[in-house]
Amino acid sequence: MEGVKEATVKIEGCLPEWKFLEGVELKTAIGHGLVNANKIMKKVRDGKAPWHFIEIMACPGGCIGGGGQPIPTSMGNQEETYGSHLFGR
Repeated sequence: MEGVKEATVKIEGCLPEWKFLEGVELKTAIGHGLVNANKIMKKVRDGKAPWHFIEIMACPGGCIGGGGQPIPTSMGNQEETYGSHLFGR
């Protein structure tokens, strides 16, 4: 699907208490924009979604501070990370 990325990761080398997961293929999907979120939701609703985890970012192209982004711990870090032009200073 356009605007949706998928990944599969095979779980290997589990600790003994997690051995039941050995060899399981974990399937994920990431979508951005509400049009793509709707596509994913329809697949889930219709029972055609193979994913274990789904991430949706409402902003087209992904969101500032979205998945995989560093989480600033102070305003100084936010300005450094995202640029002072976003904060009007």
